[in-house]
Amino acid sequence: FIYSTIDGVELKPVTIRNATKLTMVYLTIATGPYVLKNIDDSETYLKLYKLILAVKTKFPRLDLRSSENDNLTPNFVSNTRTSRIDLHYIYIKIRLSATAVLLLTAYFGDVIVFRSKYSNSLLFRAICDVLVHGGLGFLSSIIFFSIDNNYFSLEYDGTVHIILCTFFSSVIDIDHVFVAKSIYLKDMVNLKHRGIFHCTTFWLALTALLLLYSYIKKKIEVYMLSFMIFIAYITHHLRDGTRRGVWLYPLGSTPPVDKRLYYFILGTFPHICAMLFKRYKRPLVDPYPRNFVRMTSLRPRGRCMSYPSIPLGEEIRSHPEKFNRLNIMVHVY
Repeated sequence: FIYSTIDGVELKPVTIRNATKLTMVYLTIATGPYVLKNIDDSETYLKLYKLILAVKTKFPRLDLRSSENDNLTPNFVSNTRTSRIDLHYIYIKIRLSATAVLLLTAYFGDVIVFRSKYSNSLLFRAICDVLVHGGLGFLSSIIFFSIDNNYFSLEYDGTVHIILCTFFSSVIDIDHVFVAKSIYLKDMVNLKHRGIFHCTTFWLALTALLLLYSYIKKKIEVYMLSFMIFIAYITHHLRDGTRRGVWLYPLGSTPPVDKRLYYFILGTFPHICAMLFKRYKRPLVDPYPRNFVRMTSLRPRGRCMSYPSIPLGEEIRSHPEKFNRLNIMVHVY
């Protein structure tokens, strides 16, 4: 396994397969380029390349390239020009594009569900309604993961959490079956009250418990899951709230949410969640795991330091001129 910490954040262990020739990997990081060395198989390289991408977005001014003498698979790093692409601006474009698509989905989704020529069909409305809810959760999670390159972190699987957010956004309507005590659509659309999954207070309490548990047990995966659930039910309840208000037990329901307020909250909420996630996740991570990346030499001009005497990212950001070269030896067990 490979264990690593970057800027005080523990990375998930990475399984190395087909590494019979690989006894250890040297990861050379300089203030100019990032360089990968001694990679014997493409699968190992891909995993480490993702790790380097996580580093790259924390220090967007640093260059990312392969060394001329390194035996790297050309499928992953084809040429210097490609490797020099600044990921920071790519993620800004993804973020802005996803936000625009999110708002368009919210608007045209309601048009299709409630004002199209097929809206009289209960089956059509039910299917499209679920798809719109899922689409809002999916796009919101895309925005969330496009901030600070959260997707490429090895602490958790970004793809899995995007799928989970999409699923939770759609599955909330399952409580219609429980309240109606029927699987027929005509019974589900004539309900006198909403089910527990449409109670915002219930989800707020659940999210608070998950966040508390993640802090007590230092579980970054649970912390991430709580944010995915948070995004899922807020986007769902906001959309439903434009017609019926938001149910805050035991206070009752609010007036219907104004459409302009709905679009504003929907467009800004994933960005706020991403910033909160980044701001408060560090106490969850053990800065000294049993098998972590050891800095064999940290050579600022005129002195030497060894991990964990300084936070790597903070030191590079504060005094980039000090560092000629930073060598990190990754032990493979």
